[in-house]
Amino acid sequence: MRKALIFIFCLLNWGVEAGTLVPSRLQFAGMDLQIEPDARRKIQESVDQLMINEKYFQKRLERMAMFFPIVDRVFAEEGLPEQFKYLAMQESGLVSDAVSTSNAVGFWQFKKESATELGLRIDDLVDERMHITSSSRGAAKYLKRNNQYTKNWIYALMSYYTGLGGARPLLNEKYVGSDKMVIDGKTHWYVLKFLAHLVAYGSASIDQVQAPYRLVEYTRCGNMTMKEIASYTRTEVDLLKSFNRWLKAFKVPTDREYAAILPLQAGVQEPQGPLADQQKAEPSKTRSQPHTPDTHRERRKAVKEKQGPFTISIEWNGIPAVLATKNSSVQELAFFGGVEKSAFLKYNDLSLADKLVEGQLYYLKAKKRKALLPFHVLGKNESLWEVSQKYGIKLKRIYWLNRMEEGQTPPVGTKLWLRKRRPNHLPPEIISLERAQEENADTQFPVVTHQPKLEEAPLENDVPEAANKPAEEPKTDSLVRKPEVAEFYLVEKGETLFSISKRFGLSLAEIKTLNGLENESIRIGQVLRVKKSVQSVPAEFILHKVQPGETMYRISKMYNIPVQELQQLNGKSDYTLTVGEVLKIHLK
Repeated sequence: MRKALIFIFCLLNWGVEAGTLVPSRLQFAGMDLQIEPDARRKIQESVDQLMINEKYFQKRLERMAMFFPIVDRVFAEEGLPEQFKYLAMQESGLVSDAVSTSNAVGFWQFKKESATELGLRIDDLVDERMHITSSSRGAAKYLKRNNQYTKNWIYALMSYYTGLGGARPLLNEKYVGSDKMVIDGKTHWYVLKFLAHLVAYGSASIDQVQAPYRLVEYTRCGNMTMKEIASYTRTEVDLLKSFNRWLKAFKVPTDREYAAILPLQAGVQEPQGPLADQQKAEPSKTRSQPHTPDTHRERRKAVKEKQGPFTISIEWNGIPAVLATKNSSVQELAFFGGVEKSAFLKYNDLSLADKLVEGQLYYLKAKKRKALLPFHVLGKNESLWEVSQKYGIKLKRIYWLNRMEEGQTPPVGTKLWLRKRRPNHLPPEIISLERAQEENADTQFPVVTHQPKLEEAPLENDVPEAANKPAEEPKTDSLVRKPEVAEFYLVEKGETLFSISKRFGLSLAEIKTLNGLENESIRIGQVLRVKKSVQSVPAEFILHKVQPGETMYRISKMYNIPVQELQQLNGKSDYTLTVGEVLKIHLK
């Protein structure tokens, strides 16, 4: 028994392998590491834990066999020592969507701030922390940068956990710039744990491991969906998605080149089809994209079909906004407005659990800190959120202006302050509904006085058959159509006949002739014709001024007339409206 114990003791100290034993010396990143006995014991405990479950250990070797060829290439390009690849095993086990308790994500467990600083894209469309190529390149840059300060790869490794600031107090000056180092029991635990991964997984020959798939980077995938990539490269779509969790959007963005990770079946030595063409292509990539259909146009068409024909863009309180329809989703409206999903939710004081409301106004930029009007009387069944949307003012700001706690529900008839904070000595004022209706009836929303922006023309089949288009709709090869000019305009405070004429592209003489005016005198609320070829409004017609949040569909329901009749009566070739526009309504 005594001889056996002596033999085992000799094995431990001489570094002879018995299974997988921690040696007394290790070569790492060009450094000669002397492993002291107390450090060896700690590292050996971690090695044993890593290898105790043979099946689990084998699964990890298979993941290494799949992902390490890409990591090796990236590290070679970046000039980082290859052995750092085992740090990915320590951080995530090469699981792309791994998330730590501190909200670090991906193969290399980056927090958002650090990843963004390293050039990785993280938003509602893409999270490159889950992309093996991009995240490995980010890890290489981080470690190289820190090594410039520590001048020691072990300390650069330690800084991956502690940060550069946390690593500085732990540096031993005699090892700075040295290619030799003693590792003892007082060495930082993170370093000891890494060395355990280096010993455990480095001792295995992954060249002999049969990986389930061989991973190939496919870069000619811009503007394509996962389904399209799968079809085009002859891969299974669900399997493709599992290796590309970095893509959050419907399709691959085109702001720069992204590589879809293609899992090829084991035993397939060469890619086939378009993927083979990509690998044979010249580095200049002068070939055209193999995906010829305009998927952006197809996607926009699909979005419009889902949203229905009444989605329109307006601007209120100086903020661009869209109107939701019955089938609208947050993702679709965000896509329609060109903003990220998280930003859309923030702009509109929404959470992921909130449902969109048909006919409701939703903003594409942050709401303001104050409204255009000073007060609003809270109506029956009206929430403060609806008030914030109606006036384009932040919900938190309404609470602050009215000295209320967030989440507080004021009673119906409460007079809300929207521009200035309610004085502390003034109690909340409750107004009767009858008086509120009278006050609201006298209140007119300011008209957005800038010219409407050019809108994209509707694509074919954007409008269902039930809503018939005018028979002779002008054709155009351009995707841009100038908005229709309203036939009537309601004069607002501060406007002059000259300013209105310029707004609608008329001379002063023309607008006077159209309205039978002898001089330039006009009054607030006066209706002016601003379109040259118009007919007089018969007695059975009334005029309706478009208010914020109103759509062609909502107005048609208000007066119980078909949408297409409302369009034809007002010479509208699409469903676009602007706040302050005046429509003719046929009384029945």
